[in-house]
Amino acid sequence: MTTIVLSNGHLRTETADAAIDALIEILRDHPLNRLFEKYGDFVERDARNLRGEWLEGVENAVSFFGNFFDRSHIFSIVSNDPDHVDRLCTAIAANRQRADYLRQPPPYDSDKLVIERKRFSVTQGEVLLTYNGQRIEQYGDTIRLNGRGDYDGHDDHYWHGIAKRDLARRHVEAFDRSRTASERPASL
Repeated sequence: MTTIVLSNGHLRTETADAAIDALIEILRDHPLNRLFEKYGDFVERDARNLRGEWLEGVENAVSFFGNFFDRSHIFSIVSNDPDHVDRLCTAIAANRQRADYLRQPPPYDSDKLVIERKRFSVTQGEVLLTYNGQRIEQYGDTIRLNGRGDYDGHDDHYWHGIAKRDLARRHVEAFDRSRTASERPASL
């Protein structure tokens, strides 16, 4: 069995076992950063490199990759050791159930945003934003002369920023409401 510690934050350990122990301790105390869900949900089974070969020559490899929300500690570990794989999978799954992990907005996917422009006149318009089939909001657009003799509103980049901000705010508000509701005492 092989375990290769490519990165474990700033920690330097003598053995792979010590590196796994240190990472599990950090996983107990700090939430993972949900942005890394986009890169395989922290655990990638059947991990192969770009040429389709096993990572680092380790057959049946599982790759562990991520960072933390409240501290910089990037980790990248490749292993086919069943004990290491089981311990890390268990610790990562437990971390992803923490309230401070779940309160983080899920990663934003720009492909899920639909920007529908509505022009009422040359200088008046609105934009309807829909994300993953759900309406976000309809916003007034600022239409201005662009210097080439045309009137344009805000570009897509601007609307992606608005959508990302509003989705994050709504997620945190909904999470906080659900936590508050679950903490209320049951009525008699």
